[in-house]
Amino acid sequence: MNRNSLITISGAALLSFGLLTGVTNNSEVSAAVKVGQSNRLERNAYIYNSQGHRTKNVWKHGKKVLVLGIKTIKGKKYARTGRNQYIRLTNFKNYNTSSKPTAVLKHNAYVFDKNGRRIKVASLKKNKIVTILGTRYIKGKKYYQIAKNRFIEAANATTLIANEANNSRNDLNQKSTANNTNTTTVTNNNSTSVNSNVDNNAVTGVTNTVNGSTVSSNVTNSSTVSANSNTNSSTTSEKSTDIKNNDTDGNSSDLENGLKVLHTSYIFDKAGKHILGRFVSKGRIVYVKNATLINGKHYYSLYAYDDDRIPGYVPATAFDKNATGLKVTVSDKSFIQYKKDIDQLSSGIFNSYAYDLSSPAKENAYDAAHSTADAVGNFKYSTVEDMNAAKANLKQAIKDLDGEPVVVEGSYDNYILTSTQKSQILALVNKNYNVTDARFAPDGKYVIYTQNAYRETTDIRPFIRFENKASLDPLQQYMGNQVVKHNSFVYNDKGQRELGEFVSKGDKVHVASYTEINGQIYYSFDNINGSDVYLTSGTLDTFLPVSVFEENGKDEKFEPASKKEFDDFTKFLRNMDGQVYGRQGYNHDIYKLSSPTARASYQEASDIGSRVANDDRSSQADIEIVEKQMKAAFAKLNGKKIQIKGKRKDHKYTKEEIEQILALIARSRGIKNIKYVGISNDTIKYLFNHKNEQADTRSFVHFSDDDNSWN
Repeated sequence: MNRNSLITISGAALLSFGLLTGVTNNSEVSAAVKVGQSNRLERNAYIYNSQGHRTKNVWKHGKKVLVLGIKTIKGKKYARTGRNQYIRLTNFKNYNTSSKPTAVLKHNAYVFDKNGRRIKVASLKKNKIVTILGTRYIKGKKYYQIAKNRFIEAANATTLIANEANNSRNDLNQKSTANNTNTTTVTNNNSTSVNSNVDNNAVTGVTNTVNGSTVSSNVTNSSTVSANSNTNSSTTSEKSTDIKNNDTDGNSSDLENGLKVLHTSYIFDKAGKHILGRFVSKGRIVYVKNATLINGKHYYSLYAYDDDRIPGYVPATAFDKNATGLKVTVSDKSFIQYKKDIDQLSSGIFNSYAYDLSSPAKENAYDAAHSTADAVGNFKYSTVEDMNAAKANLKQAIKDLDGEPVVVEGSYDNYILTSTQKSQILALVNKNYNVTDARFAPDGKYVIYTQNAYRETTDIRPFIRFENKASLDPLQQYMGNQVVKHNSFVYNDKGQRELGEFVSKGDKVHVASYTEINGQIYYSFDNINGSDVYLTSGTLDTFLPVSVFEENGKDEKFEPASKKEFDDFTKFLRNMDGQVYGRQGYNHDIYKLSSPTARASYQEASDIGSRVANDDRSSQADIEIVEKQMKAAFAKLNGKKIQIKGKRKDHKYTKEEIEQILALIARSRGIKNIKYVGISNDTIKYLFNHKNEQADTRSFVHFSDDDNSWN
């Protein structure tokens, strides 16, 4: 039973509840990768967790993926596709083609509306990256618009470039690295030769056809010739370059608009050696900066517009329609054997002590080697030499992993640490998190450390291997990727069911940790891999009982509601949400003028209702519980405008009316002790926390004789 139609019902409330569409999760959102929409994968994509660790699960090329948000992990950009489930943005089609500017937050930042009024429930953390939709001055302060009627103070952000290529292309005129300067005239046309003469101690002649044009360059080895996309001549230093653009065979030579790759090609480094696993594919538009000679061959240097891409050089032959492309030199059988070898080498590395307890640098080195090995195996033009080199790099990265746990006598629930073992554990924590101040918590079961100005804690047991192997050690027995052996409900950290959340026999889950709840062992898991099923609850932790993974465990019994019961509940849910949430983010007064606590209570109940309605394993008992919760939450919503007789125009507010407006502002924002300053036209000014603020009275007052949208 497909009940996805209800997902959008409560979505209209997201803007007012602080989930801003223009805000990314520590990352850039390009025009091509749209948050809240399905995006198509351009290539096979691995699934990563929130730490940037890759799982074994792969989504295939062409799959449509719902992107829930964007996040930067260890300097790389990911799309969030589920709970603790991420895909690198570079796997999506035409990633990073947006020309909209972005900004990174220097400090935690409040979010404001167009009147400079702070949105109580919306705030953004330091290092978030936001897309800038516009700039506005409010009460003399500069703000960046990040969503509809949502702004942040410009002082809290440093502007970035949403597509570095678009902005860096303004700097295409660069001084030649040749010893002497000269004047070069370039005409880009099918029938025109381009001559670039630059004096140096030794001159090498190179001729290439680029975008249907012949390019003849007399340039010394390793010298650089600048390209200018402007149609008018321009001068940089003492060198003048005049380029006339002409579209040939569907491929423009205008570097500002990018060049279309006519032949799939490797990407090379500055020494002229091709970079393993890096290539540009036929038909793709790439942005280049300079033409350059490397070992007597003509290349274009690429922009480093994506943190996940290694800057390099593409040979001019990739853009030459008369050139010859790469040829397949390795058989399918060899490719298959290579992939088996890579899988065998990397089997068990993730979630192993050697990997998990290594330093971040060594983990990253392994990640890079493994990613390169995969890329080589997926590139049909890879050679035997490429495969051997990638395999050797992976072997070395595995060899360098040096994580080793502290061996402790006892079991996970019964052990005593010596002073030496405690010191060893602290050293492991410092190395693993790249910190220096690890120390034990008073209870001795956790370690405290500071990272990025935040105080963090970690359980010590991931750093321990117990000698008593006869005891149950869940850390080793059921950690990592597991297959569910029995149907089960999902539980929260109190051992209570998460309504509308289930796992079924055969589901693949990633087990992150374990804990004891009400005397029973539960496993915390953060995503369901290998399927289109996602956990949708907003809880920080979700748990499964240990019996889910045991052969002798038992299925928990699902008793699905009937079709009629589901249909009736769907109508109920739509009716309730229809009274609360308006269209396009404009919610009804009963919701938006209630207290933040009441709004949050209803939002939570509505979200649970959507989960229950969207999963055909939900029971009639679940439906009854949710209906009761939603009715109770709805009853607490008491938002209502102040009713005043007459017309708004020229109305003189009384002292009592002003007090009522201030009280309603305070309640809807969840604040106290606001002090009246003044009122003019439709704006009321007040003090809160010693700061001047203001609000539009039309949001809080209804006049009986007015007939307009504000009423």
